[in-house]
Amino acid sequence: MKKYIILLLVTMMTVGVWAQTEDPTATTSPATTTQDQEDVPLPKSLRTKGTNDQNSTTTPKKSKVRLQTGGGFGFSASSNYLQLNVRPQLGIYLTNWLLLGVTGTYIFSWDFNYKKDLHTFGADVYFQGYAFQRKLVLHAGYEYLNFPYLSVKREDNIDKLVTDRYDSHVVKVGLGYRSYVSDRVSLSGMILVPVFQYSNSGKRYYQDWIPIVSFGVNYDI
Repeated sequence: MKKYIILLLVTMMTVGVWAQTEDPTATTSPATTTQDQEDVPLPKSLRTKGTNDQNSTTTPKKSKVRLQTGGGFGFSASSNYLQLNVRPQLGIYLTNWLLLGVTGTYIFSWDFNYKKDLHTFGADVYFQGYAFQRKLVLHAGYEYLNFPYLSVKREDNIDKLVTDRYDSHVVKVGLGYRSYVSDRVSLSGMILVPVFQYSNSGKRYYQDWIPIVSFGVNYDI
């Protein structure tokens, strides 16, 4: 009888151990399931807009084109005339220290001898270099001008004041100073000298080596 009881106890213990190790209802641990789900990426079509995709996300490149706009005004005077000029401009930075620009020109002149107002139109192309923390300005440019020229012609024994128009080609160089009043806006002052002039008529607009003073306001785009 004791043998049957001992055999029954051993059988029950064996069945209990087998049930714990081979229980088909046992579930995978939550940690393992979560890890497996994290390792499987979602298809792109199922991803939300906020999902980060390191493979498809690209950093937009900033434009390297830098422009400058603005303009200037200036004056020049001699014993024969007074000049006031307005010059709107647009430039592009080739480097941080070099600018290529174009300028339109309108010049109002008053002739003291004939007491007459004159109007000049033109344009110029120039280079400007910057030094000493971009405050010192070095300028070199070519300017085309269409200007009036006053002369007295005698017709029917009467002296008449006649206005003819001529073309002039001028090379100007000079120095200036620029000061930034904000991150983009700067004020500048320039002294330019006409070092070379050519006209097929022989008429010159500027007097040689007479300085031209100008002031400007510029905005960096």
